[in-house]
Amino acid sequence: MILPAAMTPLWMIFGEASLAAHVALFLVGILGWLAAMGFGAAALGKRFRIYSLVSIATVVTSFALGLSYVPEANTGQPMPFLGLEERIGFSAYFLWMTVLAMALWRRPTIKARDGNLEDHRRGLPLW
Repeated sequence: MILPAAMTPLWMIFGEASLAAHVALFLVGILGWLAAMGFGAAALGKRFRIYSLVSIATVVTSFALGLSYVPEANTGQPMPFLGLEERIGFSAYFLWMTVLAMALWRRPTIKARDGNLEDHRRGLPLW
């Protein structure tokens, strides 16, 4: 049976449960999120850019607080608020994706503009 990588426990990938491997994969994932949020902020208007920057700040802050628990995880001590901080970061990102989808849904299509990619209100390209 082949399991997707997201469902595979780290100990199966790296041999033994490795905190360093978990943190490395975590950081790669979050950097991907931040890149998507940065491109989304650059692609849409000023209001969405401000919202994106607030969302980026929320994600970075919550996961930085989560990474502060690495010493406790390494020694096997309890980490009382780690789940809350991770949920705040995930929720901020998924809410940002929802707002992005709504913003893109509201944009006029190329077909509705007769193939013209110029924004007639400002004389700027739509992309």
